Amino acid sequence: MSTKFEVEKFTSSNDFGLWKMKMKAVLVKEGLAAALEGEDKLHESMDAVEKKKLLEKAYSSLILGLGDKVLREVKKEKSTAAIWTKLESLYMSKAVPNSFHLKQQFFGFTMDERKSIADNMYDFKKLIQDLESLSIKIEDEDQAVILLNPLPKSYANFVDTLKYGRQTLKLEEIGVAINSKDVENMISGKSDDDGLMVRGRPDKRQWKRNNTGNNKSRSKSKPRPKRCYHCHKEGHFRRDCPERKNKNKNLKMVMLMLLLKDMKVQMC
Repeated sequence: MSTKFEVEKFTSSNDFGLWKMKMKAVLVKEGLAAALEGEDKLHESMDAVEKKKLLEKAYSSLILGLGDKVLREVKKEKSTAAIWTKLESLYMSKAVPNSFHLKQQFFGFTMDERKSIADNMYDFKKLIQDLESLSIKIEDEDQAVILLNPLPKSYANFVDTLKYGRQTLKLEEIGVAINSKDVENMISGKSDDDGLMVRGRPDKRQWKRNNTGNNKSRSKSKPRPKRCYHCHKEGHFRRDCPERKNKNKNLKMVMLMLLLKDMKVQMC
């Protein structure tokens, strides 16, 4: 008894790279993947009836995997291979501006304070996958270094241990170590000193202190003093921290040098 697999429709707002991988896997499972290469690539031993049946089934499966908005963009294409090629040209363009934009995001990657460490790491790995889809290869050690740079200052000792405790840095190993540290913080009830969320239930005593008393008593509470969660000094917030701005400026300079180098190579 064969298992039926369904893939979420590609609507242009979800991840094309992941959808493409899943869709191709389904076509392979159904024995229809050869249709992606075109009719002339089908095995010579197949007769005309078999070829027509395979191409029609593959075409139907691909059409059913697209949302209405995307379907309108490829409706003029009459074969599975033509639709596949059209989708790649639309959503996996190797245009220089697109590659520059992704490189800017990658080399200038910063942690989003509204997200957890795990969610930030997911965003970082997605950037790498998007770059790879444009045939842009980033060395594994460079990936690891870029990921370590924007970690909160509270991770300083942790980062030093990773940097000087091993001869090589690999993104997978760094990711496992960061996840372990994040889980450790969650279990111990610690929050990230740099304002990043730590998943888990809030401390009951803190919740009780924050939610007891009437509105009047809460309204009279003293405002919190300005405190920077980057340099841990008072008098300013993280967004105004001169130390953080200098760090970001240095990262932008490095990124700019890499982009200029890339432009020079492409012009040659």
